[in-house]
Amino acid sequence: MPESIPAPLIIDTLKDTFREARGGSTKEPLGWILSVPDTHQKTVLAALDKERALRVVTCATEDEANAVGAGLWIGGEPVVLMIQHAGLYASVNCAASRWTAASRCST
Repeated sequence: MPESIPAPLIIDTLKDTFREARGGSTKEPLGWILSVPDTHQKTVLAALDKERALRVVTCATEDEANAVGAGLWIGGEPVVLMIQHAGLYASVNCAASRWTAASRCST
């Protein structure tokens, strides 16, 4: 069985990544973490909820997390999605089907 990565190491890495994305700024929030409830990530998500420098938003679905993340990114905010790979596949398929349907409607 693979070893788990300790939650503090994940959080420190996220903070460093967000600081770098902000050009070294320590302005809070450093960045946004978007998640969908997940039993595999419960330890790190619980630890993230206690972090004052990061904003954690729990979304209902992966589609919602992608939409919120896109809005934050377009607004210039650093953002990380913490979702399972299967949820990513499902949300990308949903986004692709919406784009395809919209492009058919506009022709």
